[in-house]
Amino acid sequence: MMENSFETVRAFTPFAESSIEDATDSNGELINQLTEFASKYLGTRYRRGSASPKGFDCSGFVGFVFKNFGFNLSRSSASQYKEGEKVEKNDLRPGDLMFFSGRSGNRSRVGHVAMVVDVNPDGSCTFIHASTSQGVVYQKFPDGGYYSKRYIGAKRIIPADPKA
Repeated sequence: MMENSFETVRAFTPFAESSIEDATDSNGELINQLTEFASKYLGTRYRRGSASPKGFDCSGFVGFVFKNFGFNLSRSSASQYKEGEKVEKNDLRPGDLMFFSGRSGNRSRVGHVAMVVDVNPDGSCTFIHASTSQGVVYQKFPDGGYYSKRYIGAKRIIPADPKA
């Protein structure tokens, strides 16, 4: 049943045909697998403090996805923000992590994390994350509202060159 719902969601996803297999870096296939694996959990409910397919919080979801590919991330979004290589907004690629302030809107404190799954030629992107209200969902960025106002920065966990 999960497999059928996954295929249905992919069929109606605006970037279902999107692929970075032709990317110039040698980690393109790994990143494709990572983003496809993450999409299998679309619709999974939000559960604070959880990192399991029974329910995820934002950092639990990102950590769970990366762990399945051999990357052990810290448990909190604030700690995850200290990992990886800083990435400018105009250099985002699938697999990068985006960080946002929490609901309080305090721009200096990370409170939410998401993973980029698609980047458009105009620099806009789609990310996947565990939303408190909808569970695991896709979100466009910039959105002209909530996430645009709370964006703090981005990090790359998987280097472009695997030797790096």
